[in-house]
Amino acid sequence: MIGKLLSHGVAFVAGAVAPVVVAWLAFSDVLDEFSLRSAAYLDRAPCDALESDAAVGAWRGEHVDGVSSVRRDWEIERFEDGTYRLEFAVHDDNPPRASVERGYWAVDGCLYTTLVMEIDGEPALYQEVYRLHEIDPLSMAYTNFRTGTTYRVHRLLE
Repeated sequence: MIGKLLSHGVAFVAGAVAPVVVAWLAFSDVLDEFSLRSAAYLDRAPCDALESDAAVGAWRGEHVDGVSSVRRDWEIERFEDGTYRLEFAVHDDNPPRASVERGYWAVDGCLYTTLVMEIDGEPALYQEVYRLHEIDPLSMAYTNFRTGTTYRVHRLLE
């Protein structure tokens, strides 16, 4: 079972004593999560040669889960050196929870990838891959291959 989890997404968090494998999904959820019907898989539009420089800068996004009505909002700054800093908050029935994530990012054709290296100051390691649908000077839209969730972010103007 661990081998299946490792191939489907696991976060590695270094603890004080030894590294701990933290699976953020139950095994059955992992199998249900992947779908060839998501916008990431269904978007067969030709990939323009998207420049990664277009994604550099500060962006803001918000997403409301259609099932649970949980709202997540975030601000991400992508730097020219390929690093990023993401601040996000989760708003549900509990007091809002905030978190900060740091890592690396890249755009290659229609693929937008993040490699998470730190969450709230603690070492972490996991990757998310997105289908990049569009990017222009003011907005960016992409779908997570793993979850099928589509996000739209808007550039923060200085």
